[in-house]
Amino acid sequence: MEEANRVLPKLIQKHNRRFAMSPQQTESAYRPLPEGINLNHIFAIREYRQIGPGQTISYGGKVYTFAVKPTHPFEIKTVVEVRQTMQDELLVWHYGFTEQLR
Repeated sequence: MEEANRVLPKLIQKHNRRFAMSPQQTESAYRPLPEGINLNHIFAIREYRQIGPGQTISYGGKVYTFAVKPTHPFEIKTVVEVRQTMQDELLVWHYGFTEQLR
């Protein structure tokens, strides 16, 4: 392992001399994140579940309900998307609306 770590910088230089290319455009290709976009909600585990009796959802062997009562309750058996964020926050997504689970 030590030998590989010692040789690696020279191999990288050799590789870059052979294959490196200058970019056609020098300005950054990165774009600013649009306002209102929460990456925690995008980079999440997504699964579909049905709303059960009492506005409940079964997920991961547990039964959850909404943290705040929805203004328009879901009909039983409505299919919704459950998102589990990297911070273990559970959210229900349905037609662009988000509700937190507890």
